[in-house]
Amino acid sequence: MLQSNGDQDPSTWRPPLASFHCIYAKSWIDVKYDWSLSAQPSEVDALHDMLATC
Repeated sequence: MLQSNGDQDPSTWRPPLASFHCIYAKSWIDVKYDWSLSAQPSEVDALHDMLATC
């Protein structure tokens, strides 16, 4: 079964365009914050990597 990016977090899926990683990471963090959602350590690591492209 093929998974869409909506079924995955940043540790398992990233936008194909590296130039979009920063915007994607910031948006992901905003949603997590707005909904008071926690993040797995692997997800946090991936977000840090993507934020380094900002």
